[in-house]
Amino acid sequence: MEENYKKNVALYKMPSIYPKQTIDTIHRMEAHQNVLGVLFFHNDLLELSTLPEAMTQALSFKLPTIVQCFRRAVHEIDILDDFMAFRIATASLEILLIGDKSFSACVVQTFPKKRKHSSHLKILTNLLKNYNDERLVRTTASLNEINPIVDRIMEDDSVEGVIMANNEGEPILTNMHLMNATAYSLAMHRLGVMVQNCVKEVNPFDEVMVLRVNTKKVEIMTAPHKDFCIIIVQHSRSKVKEKPK
Repeated sequence: MEENYKKNVALYKMPSIYPKQTIDTIHRMEAHQNVLGVLFFHNDLLELSTLPEAMTQALSFKLPTIVQCFRRAVHEIDILDDFMAFRIATASLEILLIGDKSFSACVVQTFPKKRKHSSHLKILTNLLKNYNDERLVRTTASLNEINPIVDRIMEDDSVEGVIMANNEGEPILTNMHLMNATAYSLAMHRLGVMVQNCVKEVNPFDEVMVLRVNTKKVEIMTAPHKDFCIIIVQHSRSKVKEKPK
């Protein structure tokens, strides 16, 4: 395994199109102890990388395709919406990407401490298809009695809905309209598989824990699992809620 070190990118190696403010931002990000490096793309072509070479090759090959798939998936869900950013949390890394139609910037960092993720869901709508789906629902229900995390999440006014999908990306539990839940679950299942493959190329022993997608309208968070996937859809953070007086 290649060591996690940062390249010392001299100022003269920076692309000429970058203004001084952008260059200063790159150096500030790299100064953080958890940041492994950054990637910059222009029209899906890599222009700058301060990551180790093996990681650069894996991500520069996969990320442009993944971003295009994210854009298509968001448009399939809502033609009036548009992709803005995604965040991939694995067992050891966090990959953050933000971009528009021409430029994309990606930051890769490590976690100071391993975070625990829980996945608990209340039975909302029964869409069971087979024994495996029923087993997942019953297991989830029993876990929810101990620690109802999603119940608390749904009390937040920003949360539009929760979906639990099986290993084929089909919704089996949801409080959303079935057509919307199906669009979200199939899209996030497809994207989750792509992201998982990308992470495995960077580190075969790593795995995706949480995938978060930001669009102009909503934030979509999913916790993928080999047997099921939990998806939470909430209003974009740009829509600030007024606090009750």
